[in-house]
Amino acid sequence: MTIRNLECLFKPRSIAVISRGKRTDLDAAVEFNLIEGGFKGPVMPVNPDLQSISGVLAYKDIASLPVVPDLAILTTSLEEAPALIGELGALGTKGRYC
Repeated sequence: MTIRNLECLFKPRSIAVISRGKRTDLDAAVEFNLIEGGFKGPVMPVNPDLQSISGVLAYKDIASLPVVPDLAILTTSLEEAPALIGELGALGTKGRYC
């Protein structure tokens, strides 16, 4: 991993939080902490089943994101992670955390 990729992981300018289905306590905690905790960049929830999360517009899929996120946080099942990581990599996301 290059230093540039580490900066995307530890000092991201934009973050996508990817979840599925009904919002869980984990999804809520991650989004609340990012949005209410003072993160200055865009927090972009991705959930095909919800229109908004914590009052923020949710995108239906990774391809719908208006900005390539520096960091993506997956709160999905482990089975879904490889495909989602592949989509994020193809989009240009440098930091992916499951």
